Amino acid sequence: MRALIRKTLTGAEYWDTEAKKTLFVPKGEKPGFEVTKDPETMIGGVDFATGKDLTVTIDGTDVAAKVSEVIDKAKKELHEKESKGNGDTPVVSDLNELTITQLKTYAANSGINIPSDIKKKDDIIKYLSDTEWNTVASKDVTT
Repeated sequence: MRALIRKTLTGAEYWDTEAKKTLFVPKGEKPGFEVTKDPETMIGGVDFATGKDLTVTIDGTDVAAKVSEVIDKAKKELHEKESKGNGDTPVVSDLNELTITQLKTYAANSGINIPSDIKKKDDIIKYLSDTEWNTVASKDVTT
């Protein structure tokens, strides 16, 4: 299927769904291929060439809105889960309040391995802080 996607001063662009590329036809020339009129399968909800709304619905429900709703719900649940911890790992606002044993338990429950040469509380806290910050930073980059 080839559908008109944009008209410019120099010509018209068509999307070829089979070749997955645009085709340009200079102004004043006719396309050397069959053009699909009223393409009902355009993605994005709007046929950009005509401005016609092509919102996809199933049983009267806007599919894009439903997908957005499901994504928002999943993001909210993930955020709530992360803010509560994994059940075994308490949410700790100040690592200085914990003992060395509690810090090691917190690290193990968080999936962080403290190297055996780190023994002092301040060093453990620094290691945990650096490791957690790097974990959060890498999550932010990938999402």
